[in-house]
Amino acid sequence: MATNGGFGFFDRRWVRRGKAGEFELALPEGVEALLVNLLGQLEELLATDASVTWRLFPTAYPDNAQAEQEFQDLVRDDLVQQQRDAAKLVISTLQHETLTEDEVSAWMRSTNSLRLVLGTILDVSEEEPLVVEPADPLAAMVSAYEVLGHLVDQIVTALREVG
Repeated sequence: MATNGGFGFFDRRWVRRGKAGEFELALPEGVEALLVNLLGQLEELLATDASVTWRLFPTAYPDNAQAEQEFQDLVRDDLVQQQRDAAKLVISTLQHETLTEDEVSAWMRSTNSLRLVLGTILDVSEEEPLVVEPADPLAAMVSAYEVLGHLVDQIVTALREVG
């Protein structure tokens, strides 16, 4: 399995709800740089309409190609802009120690989008676990996928907490 950055990396809370309802952010070393890197790559993928982004755009009419194309023509630009806006917000708040609920929600959307794209690239499925050897060229991507999954989980947990 790919390395997770060392013992204890996933053991502590990265996001938690504070007493006043704000969200406290304490990312481990390297996660900020990972997010900046991956969000930049996502921007490039969105600009080129890359096929690995298909999971970011819901299918409304799977059995009707014409209706589906009309739907995508109608909503795709807005969905791309929402992705870009959320990514910009994440980057602009990376150094913050606390986040608002709107900010942490944008973090969740962006982090999950990155995870979906990586999952598409890695061909992740629920049937087979994602296992690679440390020397595998995909090991870094698998580690990033694991980090993103953990961050999404941390955010969802924090959103459920009572302030």
